[in-house]
Amino acid sequence: MRSEGGATDPWLRTGTLKLVTDGALGSRTAALLVPYSDEPNTSGILTIEPEKLKAMALERDKAGFQLAFHAIGDRANRVALDVFESVVRVNGARDRRDRIEHAQVVAPEDIKRFGTLHVIASMQPSHQSNDMRWAEQRVGPERVKGRLCMEFHSEIRSDAGLWH
Repeated sequence: MRSEGGATDPWLRTGTLKLVTDGALGSRTAALLVPYSDEPNTSGILTIEPEKLKAMALERDKAGFQLAFHAIGDRANRVALDVFESVVRVNGARDRRDRIEHAQVVAPEDIKRFGTLHVIASMQPSHQSNDMRWAEQRVGPERVKGRLCMEFHSEIRSDAGLWH
């Protein structure tokens, strides 16, 4: 649709495509790399298979859409970053301004990838402060250190110049 006028039609504007990739920390549905500390029989859920997300992203990016993925858990954030990396590799570099909405729990080794890939970490402070009530309980006292978005926002800002 975008390639057939959505970008130039004076009556229709298309822009960002947002997709939810996981759930929430409070309900233990945010996709984590390892099981929840307070419920070890679950690691959360991905709402879409990574390969399907990648195929959709490649197609939508090629059509000119900005991509925004809701990702709260460290597994969902890694999948989103992997997809953005594939998009750049396959479709070439350009000023995309793609973003990850929430980016609440991120593995330390993935933090610098935001800057490398020029992906905006779009964190909403009200969501972050709300989840602080149970973050340590859900993720665990050791794993939570250095993984929460509010703890590394200055690192993202300095490495990538990107913070929303």
